[in-house]
Amino acid sequence: MSRTPERPFRAALLVALLCAAGILAAQAIATVFPSVGDAIRHLPLIPVALAAVTVLVVIQLIRAR
Repeated sequence: MSRTPERPFRAALLVALLCAAGILAAQAIATVFPSVGDAIRHLPLIPVALAAVTVLVVIQLIRAR
């Protein structure tokens, strides 16, 4: 059985939305708990999330071929 999703664009969109939700949750936590916020601000969350989404989208598009 193939693990390739039937709709790769929907799967990629879902991953992108989950990453965005994770980033928003981290920002909300940072405002509620300032000490945690200082630690979160030093992490490169957005570049890492964008790179992960890009890699997943490319993998899905290659599998869709």
